[in-house]
Amino acid sequence: MIQHAVYETYTKANITKESLPGKTLLDEGIQIDEIIQEINSKKSTEEEQIQKKGNEEDYYLLEQNELEEIGVENSKSTYIVNYKTGEVINNTKLVTKTGKPLYTYSKEEN
Repeated sequence: MIQHAVYETYTKANITKESLPGKTLLDEGIQIDEIIQEINSKKSTEEEQIQKKGNEEDYYLLEQNELEEIGVENSKSTYIVNYKTGEVINNTKLVTKTGKPLYTYSKEEN
């Protein structure tokens, strides 16, 4: 659901030239490498390692207000998203109770 809203918001912003909701990780001083490393270290299986697809300025932190702005209501989590690739990371939980990453992989770039 979050990924669909991210793609829709990115497409609309490209057409209307509006700014994207959220604060970039660069602005927030958050290192995406550290978050991805934490997800990879918490995984319970030997799944493929999650790799970042851009720089801190490509990733946005979406909290409740920004989630509502893109059409997602009543979320108890915050998310880190990359509008360009569609990556979505649940920043509140990172992994499920069974150790599966709460991460939606990005689309393939051509």
